[in-house]
Amino acid sequence: MRQVNNVAGALDYVRSKEPDAGSASAADDPVDADLELIVGLARRFHEAVLSLAKHPHGGAPLKITDEWDCQYLFRAILTAYFPQVRDEEWNPSVAGSAARCEFFLKPLATMIELKYARKASDAKKVKTELATDFVDYGGNPLVKRMVSLVYDPGNVLPATLATDLSGPRQGLERVEVVVSPPRI
Repeated sequence: MRQVNNVAGALDYVRSKEPDAGSASAADDPVDADLELIVGLARRFHEAVLSLAKHPHGGAPLKITDEWDCQYLFRAILTAYFPQVRDEEWNPSVAGSAARCEFFLKPLATMIELKYARKASDAKKVKTELATDFVDYGGNPLVKRMVSLVYDPGNVLPATLATDLSGPRQGLERVEVVVSPPRI
């Protein structure tokens, strides 16, 4: 009986946190809520990196020094929330070549792309790569959304990069470019 009461109490608590039926929010659409979660995780990616920089018990810290390291850590973060994270998913061929994204969340029709910035001159490279990704992923009928995490630990990219590149694109109803750490 105690277990039943605990479960009933937990259900009541969860119901108390639901938004009012008359109010519209991201929680009204589970896909939008999940996309907001991904964007939030991307925004806080730098905090995750910092938390792993020093092992609390003297073990080897996890160092994030390139795009592969970013993928390794962000995949671990995503799998804590989403059961079906597909790695290196191929897209249909566009202009004679096919591209792979870092992660594909098929139930959300969302591709996730990661970039790593080392120096200020990487801004042009990131912009060019993302423009190519928009065309490639926008041509995939299974994809409606794209999130791109640009990890910029040295704050070398322009503050406007995320706002300039985010927004709907041909074939994509929503594109979110997130630079982490965020600019203030």
